[in-house]
Formats: sequence, C-alpha cells, structure tokens
Amino acid sequence: MKTFTEKGWREGRSVPEPTTKPDYGTLTEFTEPILQRRLMVVTDDYIVLADYVKGTQPHTFDSLLQLRGFNGIEGYRPAGHTAQFSADTRSSAQFITDCDWYTAKSPTLATFTEHYGRGSDQAGNRTFGNDDGVLNLGVRTAWPADQKLMVATAAEEHGTQKRLWYAVRGDGKTLAEGKFGSWLLGRGDVDVALDGVKSLELETKTELSKKSTLFWVNAKVVTRDGKEIPLSQLPTKAANVLPTKSAGQDYFGGPIKVQGERYHDAIAAEPANDAKPGIISVYLSGIDAVRLKA
Repeated sequence: MKTFTEKGWREGRSVPEPTTKPDYGTLTEFTEPILQRRLMVVTDDYIVLADYVKGTQPHTFDSLLQLRGFNGIEGYRPAGHTAQFSADTRSSAQFITDCDWYTAKSPTLATFTEHYGRGSDQAGNRTFGNDDGVLNLGVRTAWPADQKLMVATAAEEHGTQKRLWYAVRGDGKTLAEGKFGSWLLGRGDVDVALDGVKSLELETKTELSKKSTLFWVNAKVVTRDGKEIPLSQLPTKAANVLPTKSAGQDYFGGPIKVQGERYHDAIAAEPANDAKPGIISVYLSGIDAVRLKA
C-alpha cells in the first residue's frame, strides 16, 4: 500500500502530516455520539434553517455556507485574519484558507451576489445546471447573540497541483534545497547563511504543471548591520522564468497568496519550459549580506 506521503507526491500535492500518524485510511478520535436535527422551511423567497445539536461534552458547531460574491456584513467588527480555518493536520478545516474574522451582535446580515453564465466566475466549484443570470442572497443569522463570523476561501479544484523541486546556491555551492507538492498548502521556507557570497541562484523545477503559480515571496537578504533588503530591490536576472504581466500580482492578475497569506513582495518563479529549471540570479556584491530568508 502506498503511504499518504507517497500518494501526495505522486499527485503533486503537499499536506502537512501529524507527528503521530494513524495508519493510512483509518479514522481517528471519534467523539461521543452527537445528536443533530435540522429543520428547513422553504418558501418562494427565503429558506429558514434551524439546527438542534446535543452532546455530553462541549463542542463548537460551525455552520458553513459556500457562496460567492461576498458584499459585506452589517454591524460587524473586524477580529483578525488567519491563514487557515484550523491548522490541525487531521482536520479538513486546514484546507479553508485566507480567513477574515468578524464579531457581531445578532441578528446579522451578510449579502452575496452570485453570477451564472458566460463570463461568470464559477470555476472550481463543480456547479452545474444553473440558469444564467444574477442571484442575490442575504444570509441573516439570528442565533447565537454573540456571533463569530468568518469569510474565507473554500477548497476548490483549479488544477494548480505540481511537483516542485527548489534550490538556493551561493557562488555555485548548494545552500538549501527541497521538494514538495506545490498546491493549496504547498510552501517551503528558506533561511540560510550568506557570509562572503557574491552571487545567488534561486532554482525551481516542476513536473505535472498545468497552471503558472510559483513565486519566491517575502525574499530578503539580511546585511551584517541588520538591514533587510528585499531581493526584488537588488540586481537580478531571470532565465527560463515566465514573467507576470504586473508586479505584485499573480499570473492571473490577482493577489499573490501562499497557504492563505497574502504577499506584496514577490518574484515570479514558474519555469517557462518544464524541461529545464527556472533560474533567478541575484548579485550581492557590495552589500555585505550574511543571510537569506524567503
């Protein structure tokens, strides 16, 4: 039987694994039986949902609605941002990313405008059979009195998975290297010493790539006096790297996000030709660099 790690690499996907791993395919840590009942009242203009849940231990009950076209929430207070709904590697909540949190007093009203048909953005959610047009939705939450609300990115299939190998070289010497499935949660961290290094090479190589998604983000060199200089502000040269149309945007003209966090400082890293690696050369002469972080 293939391991979970082997399966993920074969598919070009990386999923963090718990320290103590259960056998692949087994279910773990059942709670006590939970009684749940849902009442739905359906009319021509609205639907009423009422949920009843009961257990012997304290639990958090999350009501998730997968809607598009978020317009806003009435009477909310911002309560922060998290990269993931949950960082628990055993939970499917880890795949809900870029989470904005709010608090509010009931009743609350969140509004959405969904578009269907030619030119609308319904990619990735496998929605079929809807009539073309606009669907305006208002979600009113009456209970509990003190509400904690989240607006986030749902886990959808967009064909972004790929196998990625990366390497950092200083004056021809390998300083760091690794590989992972560059997908929804694909991320690699680099922190290496640069004492005496005059030139850097940042290398990316891919397999199974269907869409351009790779960036070196938040990459900076630290000088001996403690100053941090973004790599994007240093002299660089790209070889076999597909450029983006606009600085600070991804290959599709949107924000650059890695594992649910947005980055404004980024260097494109998608190989233009998968048959050979993409190389970013960075020249460090005269700045007395001692460390690279990315």
